[in-house]
Amino acid sequence: MAGGTPLDRAGYFYPPTIVDCVTDDMPVVAEEQFGPVIPVLTFRDEDEAILRANNSPYGLTASVWSADQESAYRLAARLDCGQVSVHTHSGGLRMDLPFSGRKWIGIGVENGIWGYYGFTEPQVITGPGREEKHL
Repeated sequence: MAGGTPLDRAGYFYPPTIVDCVTDDMPVVAEEQFGPVIPVLTFRDEDEAILRANNSPYGLTASVWSADQESAYRLAARLDCGQVSVHTHSGGLRMDLPFSGRKWIGIGVENGIWGYYGFTEPQVITGPGREEKHL
């Protein structure tokens, strides 16, 4: 629909691109892609949209857009990914909030207190007649 041809300069760069007439099994939908590419897919109802969105081995981020804000937040809670933005994309990337994926997308958590915990290795020693010690 827009873009889709390489820019006339060194490197593998494309302008922002919108692709329609795609299916769930096409690489632009089924595989993790990094780039200014938006595949446009249609769905019959919310349940189908959630089922298809969650039918991926990846789960980093998503965004939900709707004229009904409460509906958008309800749908966001049903998505199986680490972060969901409502009416923005990656708008919640803040240093005080956890950032992590689900499924095959990375290991651990970045940012916030959760990120600090990822760099610790606590040890708890307990037993009869002794106070618990956290080392």
